[in-house]
Amino acid sequence: EIESNHNRHRWTVEECRAIKVEYQQKLKDLRNSRSEAA
Repeated sequence: EIESNHNRHRWTVEECRAIKVEYQQKLKDLRNSRSEAA
C-alpha cells in the first residue's frame, strides 16, 4: 500500500520545472513589491 501510494505521488520533470518557475516568479514579485514600498 505504501509503495503504490509513493508511486502515485511521484512528480514528473514537468511538474518540478513548473513549480520552480512559479517559485522564482513569486520571489521576483516579492522583491518588486518590497522595492516599491521602500
